Amino acid sequence: MVVTVTYGNRKHLLEQLVHELLTQEVSKIIIVNNGASWEVKAWAQTLSPKIVVISLHQNTGSAGGFAIGISKAMELKAEMIWLLDDDNKPLKNTLTKLLTAYHELSQVHPQEPLMVLGLRASRDLDLIISQLHPIQERPSSFLGFHVFDIPKKIGNKFFKFLKPRVSSTHSKLPDKIHIQEAPYGGILFHRNLIQTIGLPRADFVLYCDDLEFTYRVTQHHGSIYIITDALIEDLEPASNEIKYYPMWNWIRHLPPEKSFRTYYHLRNKIYFNTYCKMSKISWMYHINRYTYLGLLWIVAIFNHRSQQYALLAQAISDGVHRHLGVGPEFQGVAFEVAQIDISEHKNKDDIPMAN
Repeated sequence: MVVTVTYGNRKHLLEQLVHELLTQEVSKIIIVNNGASWEVKAWAQTLSPKIVVISLHQNTGSAGGFAIGISKAMELKAEMIWLLDDDNKPLKNTLTKLLTAYHELSQVHPQEPLMVLGLRASRDLDLIISQLHPIQERPSSFLGFHVFDIPKKIGNKFFKFLKPRVSSTHSKLPDKIHIQEAPYGGILFHRNLIQTIGLPRADFVLYCDDLEFTYRVTQHHGSIYIITDALIEDLEPASNEIKYYPMWNWIRHLPPEKSFRTYYHLRNKIYFNTYCKMSKISWMYHINRYTYLGLLWIVAIFNHRSQQYALLAQAISDGVHRHLGVGPEFQGVAFEVAQIDISEHKNKDDIPMAN
Protein backbone atom coordinates (compact mmCIF):
# COMPACT_ATOMS: atom_id res chain seq x y z
CA MET A 1 0.00 0.00 0.00
CA VAL A 2 1.43 3.40 -1.04
CA VAL A 3 1.18 6.60 1.00
CA THR A 4 1.97 9.98 -0.54
CA VAL A 5 1.32 13.59 0.46
CA THR A 6 0.62 16.47 -1.91
CA TYR A 7 0.07 20.19 -1.45
CA GLY A 8 -0.19 23.42 -3.42
CA ASN A 9 -0.43 23.11 -7.20
CA ARG A 10 1.54 19.93 -7.85
CA LYS A 11 -0.95 18.06 -10.01
CA HIS A 12 1.56 17.69 -12.86
CA LEU A 13 3.89 15.79 -10.49
CA LEU A 14 1.29 13.69 -8.70
CA GLU A 15 -0.24 12.58 -12.02
CA GLN A 16 3.04 11.01 -13.13
CA LEU A 17 3.49 9.18 -9.82
CA VAL A 18 -0.06 7.82 -9.71
CA HIS A 19 -0.12 6.71 -13.35
CA GLU A 20 3.12 4.79 -12.78
CA LEU A 21 1.82 3.19 -9.57
CA LEU A 22 -1.36 2.03 -11.31
CA THR A 23 0.83 -0.11 -13.58
CA GLN A 24 2.41 -1.81 -10.57
CA GLU A 25 0.99 -4.29 -8.08
CA VAL A 26 -0.10 -1.97 -5.28
CA SER A 27 -3.34 -2.66 -3.41
CA LYS A 28 -4.15 0.95 -2.54
CA ILE A 29 -2.73 4.42 -3.18
CA ILE A 30 -3.42 6.73 -0.25
CA ILE A 31 -3.10 10.40 -1.18
CA VAL A 32 -3.13 12.94 1.63
CA ASN A 33 -4.39 16.24 0.21
CA ASN A 34 -2.38 18.56 2.44
CA GLY A 35 -4.05 21.83 1.47
CA ALA A 36 -3.71 21.41 -2.30
CA SER A 37 -5.10 24.20 -4.46
CA TRP A 38 -6.95 21.87 -6.85
CA GLU A 39 -9.63 19.14 -6.58
CA VAL A 40 -7.54 16.08 -5.79
CA LYS A 41 -10.46 13.82 -4.83
CA ALA A 42 -12.52 14.57 -7.97
CA TRP A 43 -9.47 13.86 -10.14
CA ALA A 44 -8.66 10.61 -8.30
CA GLN A 45 -12.23 9.30 -8.66
CA THR A 46 -11.85 9.35 -12.44
CA LEU A 47 -8.77 7.11 -12.33
CA SER A 48 -9.16 4.05 -10.12
CA PRO A 49 -11.00 2.69 -7.06
CA LYS A 50 -7.55 1.82 -5.70
CA ILE A 51 -7.00 5.48 -4.84
CA VAL A 52 -8.03 6.76 -1.41
CA VAL A 53 -7.88 10.53 -0.83
CA ILE A 54 -7.75 12.10 2.63
CA SER A 55 -8.48 15.82 2.38
CA LEU A 56 -7.16 18.15 5.07
CA HIS A 57 -8.48 21.69 5.39
CA GLN A 58 -5.01 23.11 6.06
CA ASN A 59 -1.42 22.26 5.24
CA THR A 60 -0.15 20.25 8.20
CA GLY A 61 3.42 20.01 6.89
CA SER A 62 5.03 16.77 5.77
CA ALA A 63 5.03 15.34 9.30
CA GLY A 64 1.29 15.68 9.86
CA GLY A 65 0.49 14.56 6.33
CA PHE A 66 2.52 11.35 6.47
CA ALA A 67 1.33 10.60 10.01
CA ILE A 68 -2.30 10.66 8.86
CA GLY A 69 -1.51 8.73 5.67
CA ILE A 70 0.29 5.96 7.54
CA SER A 71 -2.55 5.81 10.07
CA LYS A 72 -5.02 5.31 7.21
CA ALA A 73 -2.87 2.52 5.75
CA MET A 74 -2.90 0.81 9.15
CA GLU A 75 -6.67 1.20 9.34
CA LEU A 76 -7.00 -0.42 5.91
CA LYS A 77 -4.92 -3.39 7.16
CA ALA A 78 -1.91 -2.77 4.92
CA GLU A 79 0.79 -5.39 5.43
CA MET A 80 3.58 -3.49 3.65
CA ILE A 81 3.61 0.33 3.48
CA TRP A 82 5.58 2.25 0.86
CA LEU A 83 6.09 6.00 1.37
CA LEU A 84 6.68 8.17 -1.69
CA ASP A 85 6.88 11.93 -2.18
CA ASP A 86 4.49 13.32 -4.77
CA ASP A 87 7.42 14.10 -7.06
CA ASN A 88 8.86 10.57 -7.00
CA LYS A 89 8.52 8.21 -9.97
CA PRO A 90 9.68 4.65 -9.27
CA LEU A 91 10.88 2.55 -12.18
CA LYS A 92 8.85 -0.46 -13.30
CA ASN A 93 10.78 -3.02 -11.23
CA THR A 94 11.57 -0.86 -8.19
CA LEU A 95 8.80 -2.22 -5.96
CA THR A 96 9.68 -5.83 -6.83
CA LYS A 97 13.33 -5.21 -5.96
CA LEU A 98 12.43 -3.56 -2.67
CA LEU A 99 10.12 -6.40 -1.67
CA THR A 100 12.75 -8.99 -2.60
CA ALA A 101 15.42 -7.15 -0.61
CA TYR A 102 13.08 -6.77 2.36
CA HIS A 103 12.34 -10.50 2.36
CA GLU A 104 16.04 -11.38 2.19
CA LEU A 105 16.99 -8.94 4.95
CA SER A 106 14.13 -10.05 7.17
CA GLN A 107 15.78 -13.48 7.26
CA VAL A 108 18.99 -11.83 8.51
CA HIS A 109 17.21 -9.48 10.96
CA PRO A 110 14.16 -11.55 11.98
CA GLN A 111 13.58 -9.88 15.36
CA GLU A 112 14.60 -6.31 14.47
CA PRO A 113 12.69 -3.33 13.05
CA LEU A 114 13.55 -3.07 9.34
CA MET A 115 13.19 -0.54 6.51
CA VAL A 116 14.40 -0.65 2.92
CA LEU A 117 14.78 2.42 0.74
CA GLY A 118 14.83 2.97 -3.01
CA LEU A 119 17.72 4.95 -4.46
CA ARG A 120 17.00 8.50 -5.63
CA ALA A 121 20.22 9.05 -7.52
CA SER A 122 19.82 12.83 -7.80
CA ARG A 123 19.46 13.35 -4.03
CA ASP A 124 20.79 10.38 -2.09
CA LEU A 125 24.48 10.68 -3.02
CA ASP A 126 25.32 12.86 0.02
CA LEU A 127 23.46 10.43 2.27
CA ILE A 128 25.40 7.49 0.84
CA ILE A 129 28.78 9.25 1.11
CA SER A 130 28.05 10.22 4.71
CA GLN A 131 27.42 6.55 5.55
CA LEU A 132 30.34 5.07 3.59
CA HIS A 133 32.78 7.81 4.70
CA PRO A 134 31.39 9.26 7.95
CA ILE A 135 32.85 12.52 9.26
CA GLN A 136 33.76 12.16 12.91
CA GLU A 137 32.62 15.25 14.79
CA ARG A 138 33.99 16.09 18.21
CA PRO A 139 31.67 15.13 21.07
CA SER A 140 29.48 18.06 22.22
CA SER A 141 29.75 19.86 18.86
CA PHE A 142 26.94 22.27 18.07
CA LEU A 143 25.74 21.87 14.47
CA GLY A 144 29.21 20.60 13.61
CA PHE A 145 30.93 23.58 15.28
CA HIS A 146 33.49 23.10 18.08
CA VAL A 147 35.75 25.81 19.49
CA PHE A 148 38.70 23.39 19.55
CA ASP A 149 38.46 23.19 15.74
CA ILE A 150 39.00 26.93 15.22
CA PRO A 151 42.83 26.78 14.91
CA LYS A 152 42.55 23.88 12.47
CA LYS A 153 39.98 25.69 10.34
CA ILE A 154 42.12 28.84 10.22
CA GLY A 155 45.14 26.74 9.23
CA ASN A 156 43.14 25.04 6.50
CA LYS A 157 42.23 28.44 5.03
CA PHE A 158 45.88 29.43 4.78
CA PHE A 159 47.34 26.12 3.67
CA LYS A 160 44.54 24.60 1.59
CA PHE A 161 46.74 24.89 -1.53
CA LEU A 162 49.04 22.28 0.05
CA LYS A 163 46.25 19.72 0.37
CA PRO A 164 46.21 16.90 -2.16
CA ARG A 165 43.22 16.92 -4.44
CA VAL A 166 40.64 14.23 -3.72
CA SER A 167 39.27 12.40 -6.70
CA SER A 168 35.57 12.94 -7.28
CA THR A 169 35.10 9.52 -8.88
CA HIS A 170 33.18 6.88 -6.98
CA SER A 171 33.53 3.14 -7.13
CA LYS A 172 30.54 0.96 -7.87
CA LEU A 173 28.02 1.09 -5.05
CA PRO A 174 27.28 -2.08 -3.10
CA ASP A 175 23.85 -3.65 -3.57
CA LYS A 176 22.76 -2.67 -0.06
CA ILE A 177 24.01 0.22 2.07
CA HIS A 178 23.24 0.35 5.77
CA ILE A 179 22.20 3.83 6.95
CA GLN A 180 21.01 5.35 10.24
CA GLU A 181 18.17 7.56 8.99
CA ALA A 182 16.37 8.20 5.72
CA PRO A 183 13.97 10.55 3.90
CA TYR A 184 10.33 9.57 3.46
CA GLY A 185 10.55 9.23 -0.31
CA GLY A 186 11.00 5.57 -1.16
CA ILE A 187 10.98 3.78 2.21
CA LEU A 188 9.19 0.44 2.51
CA PHE A 189 8.35 -1.29 5.80
CA HIS A 190 6.00 -3.79 7.44
CA ARG A 191 3.02 -2.53 9.42
CA ASN A 192 4.50 -4.04 12.60
CA LEU A 193 7.22 -1.40 12.48
CA ILE A 194 4.68 1.29 13.39
CA GLN A 195 3.70 -0.71 16.44
CA THR A 196 7.32 -0.45 17.55
CA ILE A 197 8.42 3.09 16.63
CA GLY A 198 5.16 5.04 16.30
CA LEU A 199 4.07 7.62 13.72
CA PRO A 200 5.90 10.70 12.46
CA ARG A 201 5.70 13.62 14.88
CA ALA A 202 3.28 16.25 13.60
CA ASP A 203 4.89 18.91 15.82
CA PHE A 204 8.00 18.87 13.61
CA VAL A 205 5.78 20.46 10.90
CA LEU A 206 8.40 19.96 8.14
CA TYR A 207 12.11 19.27 7.71
CA CYS A 208 13.97 16.58 9.66
CA ASP A 209 10.66 14.93 10.60
CA ASP A 210 11.55 12.06 8.25
CA LEU A 211 15.02 11.74 9.82
CA GLU A 212 13.60 11.68 13.34
CA PHE A 213 10.95 9.13 12.33
CA THR A 214 13.36 6.74 10.64
CA TYR A 215 16.13 7.20 13.22
CA ARG A 216 13.80 5.54 15.72
CA VAL A 217 14.52 2.31 13.83
CA THR A 218 18.20 2.74 14.68
CA GLN A 219 17.33 3.61 18.29
CA HIS A 220 15.35 0.35 18.52
CA HIS A 221 18.43 -1.57 17.28
CA GLY A 222 16.87 -2.06 13.88
CA SER A 223 18.25 -1.61 10.37
CA ILE A 224 17.67 0.66 7.36
CA TYR A 225 19.14 -0.21 3.97
CA ILE A 226 19.33 1.67 0.67
CA ILE A 227 18.77 -0.82 -2.15
CA THR A 228 20.93 0.73 -4.85
CA ASP A 229 19.36 -0.99 -7.87
CA ALA A 230 15.78 -0.07 -6.79
CA LEU A 231 15.71 3.26 -8.59
CA ILE A 232 13.36 6.20 -8.09
CA GLU A 233 13.36 9.21 -10.39
CA ASP A 234 12.88 12.67 -8.91
CA LEU A 235 10.53 14.70 -11.08
CA GLU A 236 11.35 18.00 -9.40
CA PRO A 237 14.93 19.31 -9.31
CA ALA A 238 16.68 19.29 -5.97
CA SER A 239 17.43 23.02 -6.30
CA ASN A 240 14.03 23.73 -4.73
CA GLU A 241 15.18 22.24 -1.45
CA ILE A 242 17.02 23.78 1.49
CA LYS A 243 20.75 23.77 0.76
CA TYR A 244 23.00 22.28 3.44
CA TYR A 245 26.09 24.41 3.90
CA PRO A 246 29.06 23.67 6.17
CA MET A 247 28.73 25.38 9.54
CA TRP A 248 31.90 27.37 8.89
CA ASN A 249 30.42 29.05 5.80
CA TRP A 250 28.82 31.71 8.00
CA ILE A 251 27.15 34.03 5.50
CA ARG A 252 25.36 31.09 3.87
CA HIS A 253 23.39 30.62 7.10
CA LEU A 254 21.99 34.14 6.92
CA PRO A 255 19.72 34.05 3.85
CA PRO A 256 18.67 37.42 2.40
CA GLU A 257 15.02 36.88 3.40
CA LYS A 258 13.38 35.55 6.56
CA SER A 259 12.05 32.14 5.60
CA PHE A 260 9.87 29.57 7.32
CA ARG A 261 11.98 26.92 5.57
CA THR A 262 15.16 28.21 7.22
CA TYR A 263 13.45 28.38 10.61
CA TYR A 264 11.96 24.86 10.60
CA HIS A 265 15.04 23.25 9.12
CA LEU A 266 17.39 24.74 11.72
CA ARG A 267 15.07 24.31 14.70
CA ASN A 268 14.27 20.70 13.92
CA LYS A 269 17.87 19.82 13.05
CA ILE A 270 19.01 21.14 16.43
CA TYR A 271 16.29 19.19 18.23
CA PHE A 272 17.12 16.03 16.28
CA ASN A 273 20.88 16.31 16.83
CA THR A 274 20.56 17.25 20.49
CA TYR A 275 17.79 15.04 21.82
CA CYS A 276 17.76 12.09 19.42
CA LYS A 277 21.42 11.53 18.53
CA MET A 278 23.29 12.81 21.59
CA SER A 279 23.60 10.59 24.66
CA LYS A 280 23.98 13.61 26.96
CA ILE A 281 24.35 17.39 26.84
CA SER A 282 27.56 18.67 28.41
CA TRP A 283 28.77 22.11 29.44
CA MET A 284 31.02 22.05 26.35
CA TYR A 285 27.94 21.83 24.14
CA HIS A 286 26.64 25.11 25.57
CA ILE A 287 30.04 26.80 25.13
CA ASN A 288 30.02 25.77 21.46
CA ARG A 289 26.43 26.96 21.08
CA TYR A 290 27.04 30.45 22.46
CA THR A 291 30.34 30.82 20.62
CA TYR A 292 28.63 29.86 17.38
CA LEU A 293 25.85 32.38 18.02
CA GLY A 294 28.39 35.09 18.84
CA LEU A 295 30.37 34.56 15.67
CA LEU A 296 27.20 34.40 13.59
CA TRP A 297 26.01 37.69 15.15
CA ILE A 298 29.28 39.41 14.13
CA VAL A 299 28.84 38.17 10.55
CA ALA A 300 25.19 39.33 10.58
CA ILE A 301 26.08 42.84 11.76
CA PHE A 302 28.79 43.32 9.14
CA ASN A 303 26.47 42.07 6.41
CA HIS A 304 23.36 43.99 7.54
CA ARG A 305 21.36 40.85 8.26
CA SER A 306 20.34 41.37 11.87
CA GLN A 307 16.71 40.37 11.18
CA GLN A 308 17.81 37.11 9.66
CA TYR A 309 20.08 36.53 12.65
CA ALA A 310 17.14 37.10 15.01
CA LEU A 311 15.14 34.40 13.20
CA LEU A 312 18.03 31.94 13.37
CA ALA A 313 18.61 32.71 17.04
CA GLN A 314 14.91 32.05 17.69
CA ALA A 315 15.08 28.77 15.80
CA ILE A 316 18.14 27.70 17.80
CA SER A 317 16.49 28.64 21.10
CA ASP A 318 13.27 26.80 20.20
CA GLY A 319 15.20 23.69 19.18
CA VAL A 320 17.32 23.65 22.35
CA HIS A 321 14.28 24.24 24.57
CA ARG A 322 12.10 21.70 22.72
CA HIS A 323 9.56 24.27 21.54
CA LEU A 324 8.17 22.52 18.48
CA GLY A 325 4.90 22.98 16.57
CA VAL A 326 4.19 26.05 14.44
CA GLY A 327 6.92 28.66 14.90
CA PRO A 328 5.85 31.94 16.55
CA GLU A 329 7.07 33.90 13.52
CA PHE A 330 4.80 31.96 11.17
CA GLN A 331 1.48 31.61 12.99
CA GLY A 332 -1.17 31.91 10.29
CA VAL A 333 1.40 32.84 7.63
CA ALA A 334 2.99 29.86 5.88
CA PHE A 335 1.63 26.87 7.74
CA GLU A 336 -1.68 27.08 9.56
CA VAL A 337 -1.08 23.66 11.06
CA ALA A 338 -4.25 22.12 12.38
CA GLN A 339 -4.20 20.58 15.81
CA ILE A 340 -4.44 17.04 14.49
CA ASP A 341 -5.92 14.38 16.71
CA ILE A 342 -4.05 11.39 15.30
CA SER A 343 -6.17 9.02 17.40
CA GLU A 344 -9.12 9.74 15.10
CA HIS A 345 -7.18 8.03 12.30
CA LYS A 346 -5.95 5.03 14.29
CA ASN A 347 -7.24 1.53 13.97
CA LYS A 348 -7.80 -0.88 16.82
CA ASP A 349 -4.11 -1.67 17.12
CA ASP A 350 -3.42 1.37 19.36
CA ILE A 351 -0.43 2.78 17.47
CA PRO A 352 2.12 4.22 19.90
CA MET A 353 3.30 7.80 19.43
CA ALA A 354 6.90 8.85 20.00
CA ASN A 355 7.75 10.96 23.03
